[in-house]
Amino acid sequence: MPGKYSVDSPPWAAFANRRTMLTGLGMAGLSSVGATAPHSTIPSIAPPELDAGEISVTKWGVRGGNDPSDTGRIQRALDEAPIGCNLIFPTGYYRVNRQLNVRRKLNLVGRGAIISGELSADDDLFSINIEDEGNRDNRVMVVAGFRIWMNKGGKNCIAVYNKSPNVANMGMVIENNIVGVLPGVAGHAVSLQGVGTHFNVIRNCQIENGILLACADGSTVEGCVIFGEKPAITLDLVPGAFQTHIINNGLVSRDGALFVKAGSQVLFSGNQVEQFATGGVNQSREKTSLYIAPESKNVRSIRIIGNNFGGGTNVNSSIVAGGDCQDLFIDQNVFGTTGSGTDIILSGNNVVWTRIGPNNTVRGPARGQRSANSVRPIVDDMGRGTFGTRKSSGALMRRGEGWLPTSDFSFCKDLGGVVRFEGGWRAGAVAPGTLVAVLPEGFRPPGPAFLHCGSDAIGETAVLRVDADGAVRVHRAPSAIIYAGGASFSAADREAYPPSDP
Repeated sequence: MPGKYSVDSPPWAAFANRRTMLTGLGMAGLSSVGATAPHSTIPSIAPPELDAGEISVTKWGVRGGNDPSDTGRIQRALDEAPIGCNLIFPTGYYRVNRQLNVRRKLNLVGRGAIISGELSADDDLFSINIEDEGNRDNRVMVVAGFRIWMNKGGKNCIAVYNKSPNVANMGMVIENNIVGVLPGVAGHAVSLQGVGTHFNVIRNCQIENGILLACADGSTVEGCVIFGEKPAITLDLVPGAFQTHIINNGLVSRDGALFVKAGSQVLFSGNQVEQFATGGVNQSREKTSLYIAPESKNVRSIRIIGNNFGGGTNVNSSIVAGGDCQDLFIDQNVFGTTGSGTDIILSGNNVVWTRIGPNNTVRGPARGQRSANSVRPIVDDMGRGTFGTRKSSGALMRRGEGWLPTSDFSFCKDLGGVVRFEGGWRAGAVAPGTLVAVLPEGFRPPGPAFLHCGSDAIGETAVLRVDADGAVRVHRAPSAIIYAGGASFSAADREAYPPSDP
């Protein structure tokens, strides 16, 4: 069957036609925070190799003239070039018809090189797994300067593995490349996998149809433009993987900017998030730009800071979190219009201890029917113990004997853990100990707390007691409207993390 691209119609030509979607991308100048030490044991570092210099694949007879027979000669170059050298691919068109296996530490450098893959469904174009060095360990390898895409079939264009007997794959730099796969394949343009794959960087690349990070600590994706149909970046990190940084990118994929299946300590910051307008409606399950949906593992400590979320009817919302998801932090973001008028959805009781900061804003006068007059993001909070969202009377677990919340009743927990009330109640039974309401988990004090409230009964005040189980009871109350506005107490913090946490 014909390929998607030809020599005369490479993927970056299609990308150029999409540039109108990227006009005005303003990357926030946020810098990455420092990475923590890796959680796993790092093997001892072997003595450094001598600089092996540069050597061209032409030494092995590679022609770069659109000849599929170059494939075998390129493989020989990968198998025989001096370890540690810069293996140069000079200007030319390299057609590859089977997987290229990189088993030895080489820097792969393109200088005007265009590589097209016509592969079986299970083959990667470059499959990188260093097997034959003395300590089975690959450090500081570079792949740079290529234009690589799949013209037919294939899985991943650049795939980095950590298969036995390899120990670690660390410090790899994939930069200044244009990389793309077909949207219907099982893989991604770039894929990093394996528990020993740490501290690798993907930067300043143009990528069609996504990055998969199924690796360990310290991966960084920075300064890239990622477009196409697949989610721009998918995280399925190994348990206990820390400090993944996705910073200052332009993310224009149809099915969302980020899909988190598993991960912890992820920084998503300074990104311009748009929709691939010509690709149609977002096809992800929640039709959202950023989807956090743990599968077999939980998700912890995702920081979503200082991003610009473009909108439009192609997306229903900007951020959706579900499943076992803890300690999200969302602040300093700007949100555009969405199809539902909702910006952030915390979709279940297992989304716990989310912090939504006070510095999120919205843009555009027309934000949909629900949010046309909002100056802050619209949040559907079905999570547990959320900081920074205001809950109405519908969030109360129970109501007491004849006590009815007023129409303006609400309560929230600020980022300091203080629960504050607005509005009040119309009093029911007023005998001491009478149940008024029950607050949900996460909005309860560690022990008895007292709310000193006003009343519309002249000269009288009301005192309500809140117990550690969330029960709000009468301590002293007149038969009148009780004004709780300004009353507050400090909520109890959790005592421990679940034992399954990394």
